[in-house]
Amino acid sequence: MKGVETCEATPAANTLVVMGTASENDIRKAVEQAGFEFKGVK
Repeated sequence: MKGVETCEATPAANTLVVMGTASENDIRKAVEQAGFEFKGVK
C-alpha cells in the first residue's frame, strides 16, 4: 500500500503496527477491506 514502509501484525495481541506516511483513513479502509475491524490509532 502506498505510504506504508513497514507493517507488523500480532494476532495473539489483536494488533497491527504500521509505519510510514499512509493516512489513518487509508489504513482503516485497507483493514476493513481485508475483513478486519479497525479500532483506532494509539
